[in-house]
Amino acid sequence: MTVRGWLLRYVGVCLAILAAALIAVWLLGGYVDLGLSEDGVIALIITIAVTAFLSIGLMGLVFYSGRSGADDKVIDPTGEVHRHRR
Repeated sequence: MTVRGWLLRYVGVCLAILAAALIAVWLLGGYVDLGLSEDGVIALIITIAVTAFLSIGLMGLVFYSGRSGADDKVIDPTGEVHRHRR
């Protein structure tokens, strides 16, 4: 599987799990006990979703960078270029 395909699959699975969890909590009435108004619950859900999207995206980019070989060339402070050995 290509790196891009792996990244897209990772992001898709994470988003599906997040959506399922938010919907399950909503359907089970988990937000009622918080004492928030409807606007507060919507703001809470949006905040959770945006935070999760950001973290999923950043972790996906870290994995993509590591698997694509972009991190193989490392420059130390003296200016010498080193290649990692695998």
